Amino acid sequence: MKFSTKAYIWFNLKLYSYSDRADKFIKYIINEGKLVAIGDSLYGCPAHAFVQVGDKVFAVWIANYPYADLSDVYEVARDGVFAEKYIYTRERPSRKTQIAFWEWMEKQVYVSFSGGEVAVASDNTHESWDKKIRDIYKEIDNGNGD
Repeated sequence: MKFSTKAYIWFNLKLYSYSDRADKFIKYIINEGKLVAIGDSLYGCPAHAFVQVGDKVFAVWIANYPYADLSDVYEVARDGVFAEKYIYTRERPSRKTQIAFWEWMEKQVYVSFSGGEVAVASDNTHESWDKKIRDIYKEIDNGNGD
């Protein structure tokens, strides 16, 4: 990550207050997780990073960078319904953890379930994800998601 990008994170005002819970959970995702999808918002910009940890998938808010990204994380229901099973909301990790998350994202590689192509997250963060979370869980259940 470029120094200017890190400085932008460090010196930007934040919308939400620091939370130890958010900090620990994002560190958990960095250490244990694997990016499986990027989901677009209604406005066409990337809104969520879908991260698999074990047999669960979490939606991490990545929009509103750098002032409110990582401010919401919820577990996605197995049936694909975006139930509000929030891990936390309107909280944020430390700036150091925020930088670590984006450095982790730059290194992530995921397979497109629709076409089988391999994509590097940092090169494709603005592309939409055209499969439902149900299909991601099918891959996990079939042993292809780890």
